Amino acid sequence: MAHGQTTSTGNAVSWRQDAVRVLCTLVLLGCSPLPTDVARDAPAMTPTLADSSRMYSQVVAGFVHSCALTDDGAAVCWGNNDYGQLGTDAAAESCGGRPCSSTPVSVSGGRSFTVLAAGWVHNCGIASGGAAYCWGGGAQSGRGYLGDGAVSRSETPVRVLADSAFVAVTIGDGHTCALTESGLAYCWGQNDRGQVGDGTDLDRSSPVLVSTSLRFLSLSAGAYHTCGVTTSNAAYCWGDHRWGQLGVGDVEYNSAAVNEAAPPAGGGGLLVAEIAAGWQHTCALTTTGAAYCWGRNDDARQLGDGSDATLRGTPARVVGGMTFVALTAGPLSTCGHTAADALYCWGGNYYGGLGNGETDASGVGHPVRAQGGPFADVGIGQGHACAIKADQRLWCWGDQSAGQF
Repeated sequence: MAHGQTTSTGNAVSWRQDAVRVLCTLVLLGCSPLPTDVARDAPAMTPTLADSSRMYSQVVAGFVHSCALTDDGAAVCWGNNDYGQLGTDAAAESCGGRPCSSTPVSVSGGRSFTVLAAGWVHNCGIASGGAAYCWGGGAQSGRGYLGDGAVSRSETPVRVLADSAFVAVTIGDGHTCALTESGLAYCWGQNDRGQVGDGTDLDRSSPVLVSTSLRFLSLSAGAYHTCGVTTSNAAYCWGDHRWGQLGVGDVEYNSAAVNEAAPPAGGGGLLVAEIAAGWQHTCALTTTGAAYCWGRNDDARQLGDGSDATLRGTPARVVGGMTFVALTAGPLSTCGHTAADALYCWGGNYYGGLGNGETDASGVGHPVRAQGGPFADVGIGQGHACAIKADQRLWCWGDQSAGQF
């Protein structure tokens, strides 16, 4: 079970892609996520039953790994385990020389969770009572990914240092944000683009309150930006705006002073019911069910507006005129859930991650229906997706290169 994408094989490919990852990290170019460099199995072009032995209530997808909650609240993960993101050292398989598990492994500690979130290399869950726990860790030291006051990674869930109880959590690249029942937003981790929202660019190893008097209904973290829906159904975003992903106006890519350390109003004044942040794009669902997106569009056509625009700093409606009841964003794609639990997805589809039976190297700039379903829940990775049907069985499609299913 899992998500991901398949790629060419060979050391040359591995070296080239690892080098680009390092370059993106060091100079913060805003690079797109790259395919994994392991050729394991051909991608699944349509949904495939990934696990018939358990029943699931939620599934989330990281970059090339996934996690899910069983119906009794236990957390399991599978896929790549380079940074301990599976929550265990029991991932004994090797995917191109990298640790992985192609079957679900139990997250250490035996805790029950009410909700999970997955990021690039770490995950978090909220336990009953509202305590947040995180595991995994970053490729860089000193970021404070896990919110426990330390800067090291952990294969075992560690408790986030917070007095507040949380009801929701969301993860970007190296930062995490969580929401209290009263609507207060707290964030921690990497903050070089202001994505933590505390008015600074200092990394935070434990939660800090987002610098605003606003109260939020929901939060969603992108790679280096965060967005929230307020109690008045307004969208506010903060952090990286190099691709227009804050929705506060058009920008020239990588122009100076485009980061926001505290929430400005975004979303073009739309009345928003839900917001979903991808890697460098953002989509929102209005209170009438219309989907709008903004931010980066050139690498995967992830805005779904039918255009080849490089970026948009203000919302454009997803083409087709469809209405949805929920949105889920992955790094390079987004899916809209209809009232009948059909999934319509747009964006990156190099490995068949949209589940429509096709691949498209340039991305799909309009909604296409994922085959199978109906699906009650979906998690979207870089090139794969996993979803839960009404019978609580897990189905996955797309890349399998890191043991995603």
